[in-house]
Amino acid sequence: MHVAAGAGSHYVSDGYLRRWDVTVGAPLGPPIQAHNGYVHFLSRILLRGREVLVTYGPPGMLKIWRPADGALLAEIATGISSKVTGFAAGLVDGRPFVALSSYRQPMRLHALEDSTENPITIPEAGNGVVLGIVGSHIVAGHFEHERMGLHTIRMWNISGRKVGPDIRGEAEVTTVAGRTLPTAYIGRADGTVSLTDLVTGRDLCNPCRLPSRPRAMTVTDSGDLVVGFGSDLARIRPPVP
Repeated sequence: MHVAAGAGSHYVSDGYLRRWDVTVGAPLGPPIQAHNGYVHFLSRILLRGREVLVTYGPPGMLKIWRPADGALLAEIATGISSKVTGFAAGLVDGRPFVALSSYRQPMRLHALEDSTENPITIPEAGNGVVLGIVGSHIVAGHFEHERMGLHTIRMWNISGRKVGPDIRGEAEVTTVAGRTLPTAYIGRADGTVSLTDLVTGRDLCNPCRLPSRPRAMTVTDSGDLVVGFGSDLARIRPPVP
């Protein structure tokens, strides 16, 4: 199993994509130069039958990479002029999209197959911060009080309708990874990771507690969770079907 990562810090960034073989715990080939300064957002997705990496940056630009050799396959201008706050890649109605949120412009989805296609906007989501895509729905974090941290999760469909309840927690949400609709992993600043039904708001098993807050998560084809915390990676299998 392979994963890709940036530098993992807003303060110590170097602009490289790094690939790892998690099975043996070793690097997979040399780093890929993705940007002069940073790799701020990163996801993997199938595009036209092949796996690609998608990054955001420089500002206003999505980049699509071939993970095997680091070749730049395409660039997509987003038209976003304000700072991007959230990013996620996933399938919407069977097609690959990237969802973006920003400080001053509506949440939007960009088609990866056709860079000329107009983005889908979701103004109803307000100041929501994109955290994940689950079954053609956007999972976003919301501020209970302005700039007091993301403590609430909401799920939106692409027509702008909220699906399910607000899911609140005492600790701030740090990362989300979609499993299969309606479930997603929710990581919080207290080091916990919960597998939650987003339609009912109920946890499906007891939360897993990590040594430090989870920073990034992704789900394998078998439903396992790969989570990055501190300088470590862990693979977790929840005790549910």
